[in-house]
Amino acid sequence: MNKKQMLSLFITVALTGLTACSTTTEPTLIETEAASVPTVTEATETTTTEQDTPKDLSPIAFSIYIADADNINFDNEIAKKITEYTGVTLEIISHDETMSNTEEIDLMASSGNLPDLIYAGESTDTLIKRGLLIPLDDYIAKRGNNISSLYDTKIELLKKSDGHIYTFGTNSDSNTNFAGTFQIQIDVLKEAGYPEITTLSKLEECIASYADSHQWINDSRVIGFSFCNLTKDNRIIFENKINSLLGYENTGNFIINDETGKAVYKWTDPRVKEFYRWLNHIYNRGLLDENAFSHGHEKYESKLASGNVLAAADTYENISAANELLPEERKYFPLAVTYDENTLSPELINVGFSGEDGIAITSSCKNSQRAFEFMDWFCSDEAQVLINWGIEGKNYTINTSNRRIFTKEELERRTEENYAQTYGIGLYTYPFPTHDSLSRDKEGLYYTPDAYLAERTQSESDALQAYDILTAAELFPRESPIFNYTLDPQDISSNIEAEIIQSTLEVYISTETANAVMCTEDEFDAKWQEIMDWLTVNRVDRLNELVTGMVKQK
Repeated sequence: MNKKQMLSLFITVALTGLTACSTTTEPTLIETEAASVPTVTEATETTTTEQDTPKDLSPIAFSIYIADADNINFDNEIAKKITEYTGVTLEIISHDETMSNTEEIDLMASSGNLPDLIYAGESTDTLIKRGLLIPLDDYIAKRGNNISSLYDTKIELLKKSDGHIYTFGTNSDSNTNFAGTFQIQIDVLKEAGYPEITTLSKLEECIASYADSHQWINDSRVIGFSFCNLTKDNRIIFENKINSLLGYENTGNFIINDETGKAVYKWTDPRVKEFYRWLNHIYNRGLLDENAFSHGHEKYESKLASGNVLAAADTYENISAANELLPEERKYFPLAVTYDENTLSPELINVGFSGEDGIAITSSCKNSQRAFEFMDWFCSDEAQVLINWGIEGKNYTINTSNRRIFTKEELERRTEENYAQTYGIGLYTYPFPTHDSLSRDKEGLYYTPDAYLAERTQSESDALQAYDILTAAELFPRESPIFNYTLDPQDISSNIEAEIIQSTLEVYISTETANAVMCTEDEFDAKWQEIMDWLTVNRVDRLNELVTGMVKQK
């Protein structure tokens, strides 16, 4: 990943609600119970005797090649600190600009001239197959406290098909998805006193109260809630939001029972009926956009940009174009809305480390144990704070809200050209081991400054301060549901019988569910039963049977 890609990452994080503070105002930090230190899995338990052996801090140099990472050097303040803590100096091999990374790595491997350490990117598996990378399993078991703590159970994702671990994982992005199931205007939150909105009933209460007192906005009638049931440029359509709302993975038109592996056409699920009943209810209250089921995406975006739609069932990215056109108070804020308090949406989860290959020790390294100890140190809290924040008292301090903040002088020099290369803060994150942008240490302090440095508007700043949080993601769940089964919608398309049945049902569903929503409340049950009866006659049970046969266990 080059610096342009890293910049793109930070912009993406900023769009999902991560926010920064100015040099004059210290944002507040949510008061949360300090996270416990992750336990080491059985596979990576350390041997106490060997683990307690003092570190070898004698001077040593390791050569390293880093693919896809430009302008990394080892001549700055942080590099000197790394050497002070470890005794290690890195000799970074420059790229040959006449060759691609793949070609250069292949030449190194063929000539037997590999460096001690290597981030090989896409060539990692090739080097493993050629026996040129050292398995780390024994080192992890004996001396890998830090790598075991950083990755915890996710360390299993680093295992290759032969069962061995060859690299220290890296995070090429924050591995977070905080786009929200629903969006709401910040002024609606403000007037309601910034309530925590996690369920449909709470969302309805909030928008209904605001709509009662603000019936017109910009000379247009207020719309409480809207969505787009059509697709554009492969964006997530409204019907796919149902899965997240109910706590299921996005498996298209089907819900997978995670205990049995059986697939069910989702409109036959009782909770889907209750969601549509809620839509019918708010329609009859005058809160639902009457054109939600029929308007195209351009019309929908235009409506959002007009400022009179209080809430929408959509992701933050999908409405970003409209959001940019809105005044401060009308901008949208992402919500973690689910069916009820007991439902955890997989769309809102910080998935953490995804298993991406990082730096490996090559067979050319003459002191692989020392190299491992050096890389394991990179996984320690001491190293993670150093590479992300620098030196306490010089580059950062801990404020009265128990949060790391950069000093005024540090914030000023961060504006300098080639800041990271000159001073080293942030230079040794990718592709070295690193926590994701929302991880905290045992004191509850963030490991990375990503959220602290991201841009924000004044209205976003006010909302986050009111919630006493640094990022909207802190309102979202942090524990991921575990799914045992998966379904590829492409498998349905390749089965002629299943595709014919599904196509027939889709045409009917798209029209009749809209009709059920827009009837009177006392007619809803009868209308919905008509839909279920029609689906039964038109072979929905056969479709469920066929699709269940396509479900795969993870």
